[in-house]
Amino acid sequence: MMQIGVLQPGDPGVFESLLLPEAAQALKAKEPVTALGLTEGDVAVGALAGDLEGGFFQIRSLYVAPDYRRRGGGRLLVGTLEKLLGEPRAGMAIHFTATREEHETLFPFLQALGFRDETDEKENIYVTTLGELEEASPLSGARESGTSFAELDEELLRQADRVARKGGSPRPEGGVDGPYVERRISMAIVRENRIAAYAIFDRSCLNSLTLSSTWSGSVGPAAVYSMVRSAFGRARRLFPPEEKIVIQSVDRLTAALIRAMAPQARMISYTWMK
Repeated sequence: MMQIGVLQPGDPGVFESLLLPEAAQALKAKEPVTALGLTEGDVAVGALAGDLEGGFFQIRSLYVAPDYRRRGGGRLLVGTLEKLLGEPRAGMAIHFTATREEHETLFPFLQALGFRDETDEKENIYVTTLGELEEASPLSGARESGTSFAELDEELLRQADRVARKGGSPRPEGGVDGPYVERRISMAIVRENRIAAYAIFDRSCLNSLTLSSTWSGSVGPAAVYSMVRSAFGRARRLFPPEEKIVIQSVDRLTAALIRAMAPQARMISYTWMK
């Protein structure tokens, strides 16, 4: 028989491997996280963790071990959470990226629990390949726009990061000059000895080339489109056609870029709410 227990702040114990790393770390750091552990006998078989944000309980991690699925464990985790939230309770939301076929089993599971698909197509994660990009919009022969980060002075990158951080402009988690930026294909427009606009690629999502940040500055959206096209052209010369390209759409500019350059890109991130 499966049983549920509340995990204590500071130590996820045997449930650590059943939580996403971010959720486990938050629990270890004693952040305001609610976490539940699912057991059968003396075996840890599942876990759930999340926190309140924006009027909703955001489920950050939900997992049941494969050998114990379709036996009510996931339903027990979510049902217990609902009881803990009490009445009137906050709504619940779960955001996830479907990178494998098994992730798609979440759709009927969430629907059966009363969740609704509230995915916003403007703020999402899309995936395609260099080969698909080439077919949709040939990348060879296009005039290159901007300068690659690999060719820029280090101080220019540090300066751009300071400006972005201070002004709240989009920037990768590790910074414009961060170690995970793929400098060979990240592009910038330099004016008056400063970076005036950029399109930054890293491997922050699915270990694939990821368009993580775009900033048009005073240059305008058309320049960003040209830089991204130049970046894809460089990537085509450096990587094989099957190389995955991930594009994170976080605003109207990147959403428009996806529609214009990669109409075949597949949406892989979802938001379900209850």
